[in-house]
Amino acid sequence: SGSTAFKITRSIEQAGGELSCSATREYMFYQVNSARGNLDLVGQTLKQLTTEPTFKPWELSNIQGRLGLEVETMKSQPNMRVFDLLHKAAFRNTLGNSLYAPEFMIGKYSTEQLLHYMKTYFSTNRLALVGVGVDHDELCAQAKNINPFASAEVATDKAKYSGGEIRVETGGNLTYAAMAVEG
Repeated sequence: SGSTAFKITRSIEQAGGELSCSATREYMFYQVNSARGNLDLVGQTLKQLTTEPTFKPWELSNIQGRLGLEVETMKSQPNMRVFDLLHKAAFRNTLGNSLYAPEFMIGKYSTEQLLHYMKTYFSTNRLALVGVGVDHDELCAQAKNINPFASAEVATDKAKYSGGEIRVETGGNLTYAAMAVEG
């Protein structure tokens, strides 16, 4: 517990494994690929990432600039921006919330905010552990070592398709358009 992102990543790599994290509008995935003999390391890593997070001040500071770069990249690539705006037009909130940090928040995220988020959403009724190529009993033993945060009351607004349109002037000669239908 209390390991830096570098140490966590390095431990997995030294064992010949691979660690990745990705997010969608609905889920956040932490994935570790490793040899079967490293199941304890895999379990410990997932435990640290999801239920024993440590946000070192220098790591948080380093990521803030990257958030700004991601927003600028999205804004400069209309094919990415149109997809983000399509969700906003179709759903308004819930699935319409952007995957990108609001510009006014870049540089302002704090350790306390991140911990509050994790304690709210990484709770007992919101986590799933899945294994492929692992013995069921061994995976269950790993799950018993993970102690999620106590369930918190979370707004359970259901995504509701609303339809609509959003137009953004880009000043260029190209048009990017997308359409979604409820389905």
